Amino acid sequence: CYECHGRVGQGGAYNGPVPVLAQTALPFDAFKQQLRDPSNDMPAYAETVLADKDLADIFAFLHGLAGPLAVKDVPILNH
Repeated sequence: CYECHGRVGQGGAYNGPVPVLAQTALPFDAFKQQLRDPSNDMPAYAETVLADKDLADIFAFLHGLAGPLAVKDVPILNH
């Protein structure tokens, strides 16, 4: 996931706008639907490749990420 969504789920612009995954506002069912039948360039992850249990673990992990920092909170950018 990190190639497009960043190492801390911050999103980006790999091949167009890439959503922030950290603390996603998507409900679990919408998150699952996006992984099973994705929009845009994201590859699909069938249940044979990514079990529902693992998908739920990933969803919980994403909710634990801090998300992108504001520029004012990045010390090197505030000298």
